[in-house]
Amino acid sequence: MAEINFNVLMDGTNLDDLSDFRPGLKALDELKIKTPLADAGLTKKEIRQLSRDLGLPNWDKYSSSCLATRIATDQHINLKKLDLIRRCENFLQDFGFMGCRVRISNHSAIIELLEEDIERFVEKAARQPVLKKFNDSGIEKVFLSMSGRKGILF
Repeated sequence: MAEINFNVLMDGTNLDDLSDFRPGLKALDELKIKTPLADAGLTKKEIRQLSRDLGLPNWDKYSSSCLATRIATDQHINLKKLDLIRRCENFLQDFGFMGCRVRISNHSAIIELLEEDIERFVEKAARQPVLKKFNDSGIEKVFLSMSGRKGILF
């Protein structure tokens, strides 16, 4: 921050994030990172609505939390794991599974899709290439979360 003459760092934590288990919140506090959206009491839904009202071009983009949140608690975080998650999620997005998450633990992965994408995923045409890509990347077991992610927007 000193190199670019900034003395305050902020992130996009919002009120909804404070009710989830988020170990990274401790790091934000320790590093004195400001959370203006949470401090203002704004929820994800309210932020999207305000962004839409202001005509911001990204009001309807899928949320994109830190890749480190996809690594199981108490496991070492490193660039190799973060890159693996990024590659797996990008592969799923290339298949049209936007808003997906890939959570890894040891040599296993749990795929979280939007609820409306689960049925399409279990079809062999989608499932088999994903399984091959994940296996080729060193992931031995691939699981699908059956609860699905809730709709991203409203």
